[in-house]
Order: sequence, then C-alpha cells, then structure tokens
Amino acid sequence: METNLDLKEYSRALISRKVTEEGTGIGYMIRDEWVGDDSGWRFYSGDEDDLFLMEPDHMKWISLKEMTVAYPELEPFLNAPAGSEYHRGEDGTFRPAEKAPETADQMLIRALSERQDRGRRPLRFVIGLAVLIAVYFIIRALLG
Repeated sequence: METNLDLKEYSRALISRKVTEEGTGIGYMIRDEWVGDDSGWRFYSGDEDDLFLMEPDHMKWISLKEMTVAYPELEPFLNAPAGSEYHRGEDGTFRPAEKAPETADQMLIRALSERQDRGRRPLRFVIGLAVLIAVYFIIRALLG
C-alpha cells in the first residue's frame, strides 16, 4: 500500500513517551479520525496503564515523516481508515488488533461520552468532579 504524500509530509501523530524516551518500541497503534494536521494515528508501546495515559505530557506529537524514518515498517499502515487498530505479534509484525470485551469503566466512559454528545453535562465536568471528590477524601484521610 503506497502512502499518500500529503499524509506523510504534512501530518502528525501522537506517540507515547515510553516509545520515544524509554525505547520500548511500538507495540500497539490505533487510528482516530483525521482532523486538520492530526492524522489520527496514536502509537503506544502497549504496556501503558490508564494512569500513565491520563497524563497529557506522556504523549508527544511527531510528524508522520519522522515516524516512517524511525519506523519504516509503519508506512504500509498509514492510509488505513479511522478505527483501524494493530498490535505487534510475537514475530514482530503488525496484525489487526482483536477487540477486547468492554470493561465496566469503558462502558461508563462511553455512556458519559454519549451523554456529552447529546448536549448534556460535559464529560470533563464529571471527571473533574470525581477527581475533586477523590482529593477531598484523600486529604480528609491524611488529616485524620
């Protein structure tokens, strides 16, 4: 599959700092919708946990041109449609990722996102409120 020159030259993607700074390599990649110069691609080592991914500084922007120089094996996948997911197999090649069953947390997040899409209370508000409540109880427990 040949890569669209515009996509490669002028687009960027998000990559986990575990890949770029810890050198773990890319183990999982997913493509969201293409918006502006964001190609929608997200690249992960595959062992990031939710806590790691909640911190925006743990991801960084990288041009797709830089990605294909550093990881030439990714180039055939760059034109895959939004929703595409791949994981690196034991033999080192990328394969379509199997969809794991949705966890209770994922169902809750999806339900809250759907509520946001219908114009109700934004998801950020609900998450912010949950964090505020958690901080309150942590401080209360520390002060005893």
